[in-house]
Amino acid sequence: MLQPTPFCNLDCSYCYLPGRSRKAVMSDRVLEAIGRTILGGRLFDDETTVVWHAGEPCVLPPDWYVAATDRLERAGQRRILRQSFQTNATLIDDGWIDHFRRPGIGVGVSLDGPAAIHDRFRRTRSGGGTHARTMAGIDRLNRAGIPFHVIAVVSAAGMEYPRDMARALVDTGARWIGLNVEEAEGENTTSTLHAPDSLDRYRRFLDAFLDEVDRAPEPPLVRERERFLASARMTGRPGPSRNQENTAGAIVSVGVGGAVSTFSPELLGTTSTRYGSFDFGEIGAMSDLSDMFLHKAFLKAQRDIEIGNAICRRTCAYFSVCGGGSPSNKLGEYGTFRVGRTQHCDHAIRALYETLLDRTLVS
Repeated sequence: MLQPTPFCNLDCSYCYLPGRSRKAVMSDRVLEAIGRTILGGRLFDDETTVVWHAGEPCVLPPDWYVAATDRLERAGQRRILRQSFQTNATLIDDGWIDHFRRPGIGVGVSLDGPAAIHDRFRRTRSGGGTHARTMAGIDRLNRAGIPFHVIAVVSAAGMEYPRDMARALVDTGARWIGLNVEEAEGENTTSTLHAPDSLDRYRRFLDAFLDEVDRAPEPPLVRERERFLASARMTGRPGPSRNQENTAGAIVSVGVGGAVSTFSPELLGTTSTRYGSFDFGEIGAMSDLSDMFLHKAFLKAQRDIEIGNAICRRTCAYFSVCGGGSPSNKLGEYGTFRVGRTQHCDHAIRALYETLLDRTLVS
């Protein structure tokens, strides 16, 4: 899940809107329905971030987003104060630079490290690597003075080169860096990190990665370390951290055709043998966003998500800092939400926090 800043308020919600799929562009009818039902509804406020995602948002021209934002705001009769684009940066041109200068727009770039690692998985349709084009887009952002963050997917290949990964990400000039552990979810049914020794390897990776980041003259923030420090400051306060991915309505995702979902964004468009579809209604047919909370598919998913969350609460020492596991990871690894700990939890929470705690105690 994208966060616009490393200090994102856990109570702020997200509205995920894919502007385009492989076959269609979000229509005016869908945009107007989103404006009426979501922007004009009770769950949307000034802290809500509209995230344009699903594939590469920059495939559509920036003028499309200007018009789409205007249509959303007119239909909802309120302003959108926060928008975020997560891009591979390969299509950034002068028009996009002008768009990113608009107030309230945040930019994130997906970069998995140096070319030898990045180009293993991020390729063009013809099979060529995209690293050089991504770096050209990053150079445009830097020359224009546009602040941005970088998110890297850590795979088994990347874990072998922690210092190279760190230098490549620091050298981009990003204000902060986020590490997304490769996970099994949605269309990705396996992860290269699912190996018996991967936890120890990931701990070693984190240690060396952070050492290298800290050697930089002006080291960027590392999202994972900032989350750890924030949770440490919360120690002793009542209640666990709130996990948006297992909280109904905290994240709202709308598909290009108007299908509405909540919980993990990756669930939108996913089907499961156990649960069927995670589309909880069609935006144009809703009088209020709360209509999805009465949808049969939502009620079935919510029941099992709450059961899984209760298992997390009862069995996991880290529940107080993570608020329970991600439904999309539980589904991807086990085919059900009625489970607690996942391999993704082991990497993204357990190994991370143990490594950071050890580093804090040593320092």
